[in-house]
Amino acid sequence: MNAILRARYVSYSILSLTLGAGLAAYGCVTTAVNGTPDAGGGGSSSSGGGAPVTFTELYTTIISKSCLPCHSMGGGKTMGMLDMTTQATAYTSLMGAVAGGCAGNGMFVVAGQHAMSLLWKKIQPMPPCGVQMPKTGTLLTAAQIAEFATWIDSGAANN
Repeated sequence: MNAILRARYVSYSILSLTLGAGLAAYGCVTTAVNGTPDAGGGGSSSSGGGAPVTFTELYTTIISKSCLPCHSMGGGKTMGMLDMTTQATAYTSLMGAVAGGCAGNGMFVVAGQHAMSLLWKKIQPMPPCGVQMPKTGTLLTAAQIAEFATWIDSGAANN
């Protein structure tokens, strides 16, 4: 994909997520990233109300359900050298770490800059390397993706 098309795609993705999260906040039905209806909510109690998203909420409502099949020691593997077995291990693996399975594509999380964070890029359609995450199961909704962006943009605290 050439640079101009990629830039337009990224701009469209950000706009879609922002509008989708806003509509979800008002209880409107939006379309999830995987094309299925999403009645708002994103798995976290704080989405939509302007309240900050915590890493604890992300881990318990999204990461533990969607990421552990491939990113845990319990399955005997950690794809992309990203171990999310426990909340503490997940946070340590995400912060200040260069992506192992996506060499040359930066840090997993760049606090304050979701668009520069490989974690956020990998849950988007057409990531810069590999396939969209989660690789197995249901893709994340627009509201769930927006929660990751909010957490990262808020400083990616271990809270």
